[in-house]
Amino acid sequence: MDTSSPSGQPQDWEKFFSDWALNLPSSYELPTGIPVDFALDIQGAFQHGQITFKSGNPVPFKSANNISQIQQYILNHFVQLGIEKAQAAQHPPAPSVPTPSQVQPTQQPSESSVLKISPPEHFTGRPDKFRNFATQLQLCFQAYPQSFNTEHKKITFAASYLRDSAYNWLSTFLDPQTGTISFKSYSDFYTSLKAAFDDPDSTRTAERKLQSLKQDKSCAAYYSQFMTLISLLNWTEDSVKISLFHSGLKDSVKDLLIGKTKPTTFEAYAQLCISLDNEWFARQSEKRSHHSSPQTSSSSTKPKTSTTPQTFPKPATQFSVQLQHTSSSGGDPMDLDALRKERREHRIKNNLCLYCGEPGHQARNCPKSKARNTVNSISQDTQDQDSSQEPAATNCLYQLGEATDQ
Repeated sequence: MDTSSPSGQPQDWEKFFSDWALNLPSSYELPTGIPVDFALDIQGAFQHGQITFKSGNPVPFKSANNISQIQQYILNHFVQLGIEKAQAAQHPPAPSVPTPSQVQPTQQPSESSVLKISPPEHFTGRPDKFRNFATQLQLCFQAYPQSFNTEHKKITFAASYLRDSAYNWLSTFLDPQTGTISFKSYSDFYTSLKAAFDDPDSTRTAERKLQSLKQDKSCAAYYSQFMTLISLLNWTEDSVKISLFHSGLKDSVKDLLIGKTKPTTFEAYAQLCISLDNEWFARQSEKRSHHSSPQTSSSSTKPKTSTTPQTFPKPATQFSVQLQHTSSSGGDPMDLDALRKERREHRIKNNLCLYCGEPGHQARNCPKSKARNTVNSISQDTQDQDSSQEPAATNCLYQLGEATDQ
């Protein structure tokens, strides 16, 4: 393939990339004269592939530039080349079987094959994220020294993770002809990046944040935030750190410290506070579980209802229903007398017992009569029996309920 650069027109470059994508190299080789920004992307993609393989945390590589699908395809190819190179370095081809004299002691696995370091997050130029970005870069450099054995590789790798305003800053140091970055060492690159984006007054910023820092979660989380800020200051006195740490504690932890022997070293004091906070949290959880347990226990210990079959009264007739409704709703005696008369006429008309309302017998022979004298008084006149000869009003509901046997 002709690797000479096109005339420089956008359509010429697009055709160039399309032709190159059909015959991509199997090793890290770049055509001469390609755009500086894209050459930098290719270098970053290649190193990104190596890092993601070693970290075991595959993360897609995204360019900071507005690129076409063909260009993204080429970047993905170089990411894969980086992965393959890392695989080859970690798992070299098996050698031929050596003779006994050639046997060497088994070598320990390299540090890079054991450690798994995630790649750094993209840096967009936020001052509060600069120190984290610089620290993540150093972790990668130390974990994979063979991959970053030159200053150029370190600079290129760090530059590939710059975005937004940070990438705009980098563009001023790129040679548009060769694509090289005009820093002789990574130390120079770091110093310039720090001067551009690090907080110029990080000490005062840390002081303000430290004085307003309060414990709003666990004491362990508060300790972590406290140490992040105190590390930016040159405050080594234990008494000063203890005083600041104590002022931001929750009231519950301060209360638990009353009567306790206070350590004089900050680390011991912080550990005591964390321990007390953990114990207090465990106790509160225990109390909450006790408060919620009576509801559960009351439902579980509720006496079981009897399983003995119960005898329920049979459905009442239309007359007994009307009578029950009237008496329960406070109906007057005149309504009760009218219902009795209507019931009596119904039983006479249908040849039913005037006492229980069942067919097949008369009141004088009713088997359900509880008192013989009551039966006799009822049976004296089965045709002209007056309602006054009915059972007492207090027994009316009971007797009418029995009338449902008819």
